[in-house]
Amino acid sequence: MARSLDFLIIGAQKSASTFVHRALMDHPEVFMPPGEVNYFERSIYEETRPQQFEALFAQAGNNQRIGIKRPDYLALPECAERVASHSKGAKLIVVLRHPIQRALSAYYHYLSAAYFPIREPEEGLAAILDGHWSQYPGAETVLSYGRYGEALEKWRKHFSPARIHVRLQEDLIADPTAEMDAIYRFLEISPDHVSANIDRRSQAVVYSLERARILSVWHRIARQWHPDRINHNPRFGKLSHWIYGAGRVFDRKVLSRVWKAERGAISAELSARLHDYYKEDLANLEELIGRDLTEWRMPVSEGDSSARVEHV
Repeated sequence: MARSLDFLIIGAQKSASTFVHRALMDHPEVFMPPGEVNYFERSIYEETRPQQFEALFAQAGNNQRIGIKRPDYLALPECAERVASHSKGAKLIVVLRHPIQRALSAYYHYLSAAYFPIREPEEGLAAILDGHWSQYPGAETVLSYGRYGEALEKWRKHFSPARIHVRLQEDLIADPTAEMDAIYRFLEISPDHVSANIDRRSQAVVYSLERARILSVWHRIARQWHPDRINHNPRFGKLSHWIYGAGRVFDRKVLSRVWKAERGAISAELSARLHDYYKEDLANLEELIGRDLTEWRMPVSEGDSSARVEHV
């Protein structure tokens, strides 16, 4: 009989879930596949045989907790019921980030992945807000993935609050050891483990339109669109991973020296619009997780550091 999942890292996208994943992978009481597992989302759920999913855990020890990471799951409406049907006793780890910072980070990430045209965030985010980029599948998720309260409510219909562990990215940055200790305890594994990845910096977003333009070409060479026009599949099998990886190395070694990536910033006007977009959801989130998020709701002015994006 196939084993149920013990836990999932379900989000949020661009909020340090990769850091948590790495800090769990080398725990001796945990087994996780190295990449993201999109099994439960969209049409992939119908297209993937259960045996393919189960094969991901073939090397797991009998006494190890098994889990997966996929930060898109948090906001995708179909995933909660599917995960509950498969692993109703699973625990869920959620890492959240200031929603406007997360949106900016996701925007540049999507530029590099060729989701939509290369435009300044001032223009592109406004276009998404106004519904002018509906022809680009996935564009709206740049903003909707930050509606955490709405997303958590969907998961709470299938999982009790006690099985949902929420952390904030700023706390992970401030004290990663204490935050991982809390996650280890939530999963009921030894908190004495010190991950070799505890000081490892997570993947940095490229906040440069020029570099994003070149990386988007590299991305189109290595990968092709899934029929849903949101996910990607390797164009040349395993070779695609080498091609894409070579592009990232070229970016770090060469492009980063030509175009220095400044931290993303937006105008006070756009920031106000985004704060208004998230206002009600943040109030709901505060009630759900029992935490004051006043700093996430404060207005920002042109050039204010709180409108800027930290690399993650």
